[in-house]
Amino acid sequence: MPSYDGDTPSQMEKGVRSVMSAAEFNKALEELSELRQRCEINIIEIDEKYQASLDILTPQESAENSSQLRELSTRTTSMLGLGKEHLKVLYRNILQSDDVELRRKRCAGAKQQLESTVKKYRETERNGQENYRNVLRRHYVMVNPEATEVEIEDYVASEPNDQIFASAILRKNNAKATAQLVRDRHQDIVEITRMIVELDSLFRQVHEMVEEQQEIIQHVEEKVVVANDQLSEGNRELDRTKKIMLQLRAKYKMLTLIAIIILVVVAVVIYIAIRKK
Repeated sequence: MPSYDGDTPSQMEKGVRSVMSAAEFNKALEELSELRQRCEINIIEIDEKYQASLDILTPQESAENSSQLRELSTRTTSMLGLGKEHLKVLYRNILQSDDVELRRKRCAGAKQQLESTVKKYRETERNGQENYRNVLRRHYVMVNPEATEVEIEDYVASEPNDQIFASAILRKNNAKATAQLVRDRHQDIVEITRMIVELDSLFRQVHEMVEEQQEIIQHVEEKVVVANDQLSEGNRELDRTKKIMLQLRAKYKMLTLIAIIILVVVAVVIYIAIRKK
């Protein structure tokens, strides 16, 4: 695995300072791919922890699971943000290289993979949020068996309220623990909502960054087309000039031959005239 924050700069970091060779560009693509794969592994682990949260019964287990989830989510989001910056470096090197079309295709593939990973992570967070909402629904129904669907959804969308569980203390010995679990789930839902907003922003940034780079590449390609057209026109002008020069040379030779013939005729006439005298 490449090192992204050690003393030795990665190929991505080197690319910020100079134009990458073909080998360096391929190495940078590999680094981005490895970073994305690490994110994919984290996303699987995050999903597993969200699934496990459905069976958590104690505040201690809840706190531990939530802490692990926050650490994983923060790290994964940071890594995806780093992937976005690396993609910028790759696109910047497209414009600075001679093989624009090849590098653009490679970057387009890397971009699609990164977007796919961001989408997958965003969907995982949304599924986790729904899991937590289901936990809240379940606990609310436990202490309010006659609650309607509207009341349940209003509770899930509201701020945590321990008073809801106060009447359950006499009926259930674990009502206090349940109240703590509910508070944890409410807080987790808030954190997930913030994470989803951040992922939405990250996805837009990747998409807009690529579009911006695409416009620049299009502009460069248009300039290349114009330059090629101008070169073609220059070649055509050169061909026309060559043809004119050949025509002038042929005319010069013809005029020279005519002049020589005239001189010969004049010389012969003079010679004959002198002989007659």
